[in-house]
Amino acid sequence: MRTLVTCLAFASHIGIPAAFHSYGRNFVSDEASVRSLLDPSKQNAGICATDFWDCRGTALAKINLSLQVEPESDVKQPLLSLVTLMQKVLWGDHISVKRLDNAEATILSKHFDTTSDGNVLLMIDETQDDQAFKTPVSFPFDDSNIISRALKMVTKDDQKYLVLTRKRVLPGSGLGGGSADAAFILKNLGDDIKPREYLSLGSDVSFLASNENVAVISGMGEQITPLEDLAYKSHVYILIPDEHVSTKGVFNKTRECLSQGIFDPGPTPISVSATSKSAANFSEFQPFNTLEQCVTKHNVQHLLEILRKHVPSKRCGMSGSGCSCFLLDVDDAEALRIRQLYGKPLVIVKTRFKQAGDGKADFKYL
Repeated sequence: MRTLVTCLAFASHIGIPAAFHSYGRNFVSDEASVRSLLDPSKQNAGICATDFWDCRGTALAKINLSLQVEPESDVKQPLLSLVTLMQKVLWGDHISVKRLDNAEATILSKHFDTTSDGNVLLMIDETQDDQAFKTPVSFPFDDSNIISRALKMVTKDDQKYLVLTRKRVLPGSGLGGGSADAAFILKNLGDDIKPREYLSLGSDVSFLASNENVAVISGMGEQITPLEDLAYKSHVYILIPDEHVSTKGVFNKTRECLSQGIFDPGPTPISVSATSKSAANFSEFQPFNTLEQCVTKHNVQHLLEILRKHVPSKRCGMSGSGCSCFLLDVDDAEALRIRQLYGKPLVIVKTRFKQAGDGKADFKYL
């Protein structure tokens, strides 16, 4: 298993102390050991012991099939104005949530680190186990974790929760892994939170917390224009290089380019109606992402160059602020050929667009 580290840098950046009792304390190898602390009778019950958890499910990730930044965006605002075609996929982190009584919270606090509110965040690493990958999995267990921040929005009085994340989506991959985790919490525990309040967690949380499979997202992420399921039943291949891309860094570069008047806005017009119209004729749709010009990481640039050169249909692109890319209208052999041409560690996830009637995750690693 690859090296795991906690994201202390992010915690210090937002002014929250990242205090840990011991390294790796909240990384667990299975959930049976956690259950046994609170209910020894379920220690050997396996993953089917669903009565232990109050809710559990897959926090579906997303890909940006197109993404444009409004040229007139106010660069001084925390979030830039976007128009993006966002699609959920049948792959993501698996989240299990249990509300704790005071006795249970006390027991767990003796074994694991807690947030300032007494919540317990645990993680099982289910990212692709590629020994060649050097980028560590960043997953803080204090208040800086987006799950903790989501819990603060939905908990009342002295409520405490245990949240176990089976981590599959690598941080910094542009697939909304952390945002989807937060969205799962908001959707299952929150009942009076307005979508605009989600913006404090991220621009893609509103969509990921919604019931929509695909939509045009505009503004700072709070405006959701639902679309009918796209006319695409084949698999989508998600390519994840060994590279963490900082969302903050990419958008800082975007602000710099906008201020200098050198940012390429991409296809015009930039509008919800234009994006909706192109999505309606999806067989002719050409993915694009104007943030590609602001990603300076060599591994991502190298992967994009290979895709542009070796995917004749051009039905490919970068998702979000990177580092992940995606492929449409190809098969396993063609996806594996891209890995061979890339010549470096590359996780490939084969999955599908979420569409009407889909209720379970559907994916495999190549």
